Amino acid sequence: MTRTPKTNEGLIKLIVIIVIALLLLAFLGLNLRSIVNSPTFQDNWQFIKGIVLQIWTRFLKLPVLFIWNQGFVRFIWNPIFQNLLHMNFGSAGGTPDTSTGLFASTSSI
Repeated sequence: MTRTPKTNEGLIKLIVIIVIALLLLAFLGLNLRSIVNSPTFQDNWQFIKGIVLQIWTRFLKLPVLFIWNQGFVRFIWNPIFQNLLHMNFGSAGGTPDTSTGLFASTSSI
């Protein structure tokens, strides 16, 4: 017996948790605007933002961009785009010029 995975449970659960957390904060009398505008929060936010940016620039940027350009763009995006061009221009009697992105018609008017 095969069980079909439920893919929308995580999103609905997250929304419910966020709503409950906001209701709990309101019940406790905490104002999110005053918390976010506090100097302590702003200082902590800048600290976390700086760490995340350093991790991105030092360790993650080059591998992610390499995988994006050499993997996704090369093997997924370009073939899909080429197939769409051929599907679109194939019935018109011409072929797409992929070097310029223009349609080169071989049929006479």
